Amino acid sequence: MNKLLVLTIGLLLGSNVAFAQLFAVVDTRGSVDIRKEADGKSGVIRQLSSGDIVYIAKDSYDKNAEWQNVSLSDEKIGPAGYIQTSKLKELSSFEKVSLNKQSYSNLIFEGNGIRTEMNIEEVNFEENRTNFVPQYKGANDTYSIIAYKDKEAFGIEGLHKLRNYSSIVVNKHGHAVELPVTSYENMFSPNQGLRSHCTFDRENNVVYIFTTNGDAAGTYTVAWIIKNDEYFGRFITRKPL
Repeated sequence: MNKLLVLTIGLLLGSNVAFAQLFAVVDTRGSVDIRKEADGKSGVIRQLSSGDIVYIAKDSYDKNAEWQNVSLSDEKIGPAGYIQTSKLKELSSFEKVSLNKQSYSNLIFEGNGIRTEMNIEEVNFEENRTNFVPQYKGANDTYSIIAYKDKEAFGIEGLHKLRNYSSIVVNKHGHAVELPVTSYENMFSPNQGLRSHCTFDRENNVVYIFTTNGDAAGTYTVAWIIKNDEYFGRFITRKPL
């Protein structure tokens, strides 16, 4: 019993720490500077728009520090750097939109006037072979999948029972926003809701959907951003939450 209790507490603490890894960039001016060093006089190496997402390694985050060393989405080219802590807010700290339904093929979040539906389908490899780009390995001609429809493929560990998202729709107070297919079609091995979340930044009118998918070496985290009732972009990292 004591071992079970310790394990349960450990899992709960682990999940709380994990949520603190994704942060939204928030500033009334509309953009935030990323600096080369943790100093307001250091050179600006790039800017992010308010609503964008960054990743902070759990072992480097210090809520009492003035600056945070941030990482960018795997799809953003160029160096990362430092952002003032006051310009960052944890995705999990916004209003929670509860997961009300979860199944093998469907996730539905509802609450605060928001309904987010994520549909999942199986992908037959043989029927869609021309959409996949393999990487061949070794003398036995074995291979792994590295791309799907000309985009990097995430979460593929094998060709048995491939699954990806078939649609993602956010409905806020009667206004529906259907995410573009290109924002999710290369995201494979969706989880069944245990690591999927939806939150709402009411002050800035931003909905965030974020989830860790895949398994083992194929694990990745993706977050979609819906800002001012329009699809704004996505964040991807191969680091788990």
